[in-house]
Amino acid sequence: ELCRMLGSGQLNQSAAQAAAWHFTDDLTWIELVNKIGARHLNGTVDRFFHPNTVRLGMRYAQVAAQRAKLRPSQVDKIESLSNQ
Repeated sequence: ELCRMLGSGQLNQSAAQAAAWHFTDDLTWIELVNKIGARHLNGTVDRFFHPNTVRLGMRYAQVAAQRAKLRPSQVDKIESLSNQ
């Protein structure tokens, strides 16, 4: 469902990526906020996701989960066809 939403062109790609990693890799939102994108030679680090991006990803994840519950399961359709 998240991919459908992203494909509509209306989602921020980075926020959708955070939501996807939350779902696929079981990363917590805190882990995503703390994820390091780059370590520089001078010792500074860049975060992979800005905290606001993760917050937006949380909203995307909530909406995607709600929509997925409302959408008939593709597995149910396949199983019902195989029983015919």
